[in-house]
Amino acid sequence: MSDKPLIMFHGRSAVYGRPNSVESITGALKHSVDIIELDVRKSSDGVLYCYHGSWFARLLKYFSFGFIKNNLKIDTLEEVLKIITTKKIIFLDIKDKRITAADLKKVCDKFDQEYWVAGYDLLYLGQLKSILKNYKFVYNFAFLNLQKGLEKAKENGVGITKVFRWQLTSNLKPILLQLGIEFTIYPPFMSTQVYLKNVQKYGSIWMAYDDLGYLNKPFIGF
Repeated sequence: MSDKPLIMFHGRSAVYGRPNSVESITGALKHSVDIIELDVRKSSDGVLYCYHGSWFARLLKYFSFGFIKNNLKIDTLEEVLKIITTKKIIFLDIKDKRITAADLKKVCDKFDQEYWVAGYDLLYLGQLKSILKNYKFVYNFAFLNLQKGLEKAKENGVGITKVFRWQLTSNLKPILLQLGIEFTIYPPFMSTQVYLKNVQKYGSIWMAYDDLGYLNKPFIGF
């Protein structure tokens, strides 16, 4: 793990335009960003599109992409990936477990990028990993029981996890190194200042930002 965290443009950011949109990503690409986060959902007719939304966004899976597009003015995953013409890490935050490895390959194989896939279900991630062997997988939360969680993550091929503030200890890196798992600090429950200090002290594979013009102020409103 590098001592210097990668810079992630946070998918929910509206700083450069509508979140998860072509407009927003175009704005972010004007800066030195390493990772682009995209929140990915699937319409009833099988189209992968980029949208975070609130908790009721899960109901969108019952509607066609045409209906969703007309009402929310969102972009497909393919449309967004098409405008990322330089090499980046594409962080796909999966919001719908109906999305299959075949769905992702159908779109992502068209673009020469490095893909990280994130989700909250280790078994689901493990199923994807069994097919998408060249992708990196991220557990998109933090384990309450860190040791057991890390062991389960390892079983399912997950290579990155988040850790809570109270799990940051001097022996964290040796434990993770032994398991071959990297980590990022989960920002809630700490101020920006405390977050930055913890990243400096313990490391973190990435830091997420809304406004890339102000890299001293990471986004912590997850």
